[in-house]
Amino acid sequence: YIVCILSLIRKKTTGLESAASIRTKVFVWGLNDKDQLGGLKGSKIKVPSFSETLSALNVVQVAGGSKSLFAVTVEGKVYACGEATNGRLGLGLSSGTVPIPRQITALSNYVVKKVAVHSGGRHAMALTVDGKVFSWGEGDDGKLGHFSRMNCDKPRLIEALKTKRIRDIACGSSHSAAITSSGELYSWGLGEYGRLGHGDNTTQLKPKMVKVLLGHRVVQVACGSRDAQTLALTDEGLV
Repeated sequence: YIVCILSLIRKKTTGLESAASIRTKVFVWGLNDKDQLGGLKGSKIKVPSFSETLSALNVVQVAGGSKSLFAVTVEGKVYACGEATNGRLGLGLSSGTVPIPRQITALSNYVVKKVAVHSGGRHAMALTVDGKVFSWGEGDDGKLGHFSRMNCDKPRLIEALKTKRIRDIACGSSHSAAITSSGELYSWGLGEYGRLGHGDNTTQLKPKMVKVLLGHRVVQVACGSRDAQTLALTDEGLV
């Protein structure tokens, strides 16, 4: 399925933008078999359709798994809907579906700027404005970064990163990655095929720095799917 955000910005006389000056409209379409389109009826939405529910939240970022949807509001709150299997939505549920976007209350004391989720939707992460990272969902292969393989039905702070200020995050199907404000890259989860970049096939249950990239300032990272690749972009334009 696909979600599209249209942003309407009311300019102030100062030229500055604020939460009060930004309004967004959200359109969704595609597969809706697990109520992952935020309140629309029907298992398939064949044309872009306006979502009153999501638009009312004033959403500035969306992220979707195959059966889940996460929305970050202009105030930094996170809402989720869709399939709740194994805690994927971070709402404290382990089964069933959530048809109407519900706030992830475990993150209510934080201002979130980004949610990352792989297309498979089995786990997700949230990045706060002050650089903290939370993860939840299915924990097999250690991809949640909590030094275990346990599922987590609510967002949990990744302790191994709490002394770092994280600037970006990414989720693969079986691994995860994060970039610090100084450009260091950390990866964790399933190590098969060398996807973590540590020079081996070892699975990591908590974030580990990719040492071969020391000396480079990483600014963006992307995690792949079944074929298990990871790509990093540096500030010099190297990939």
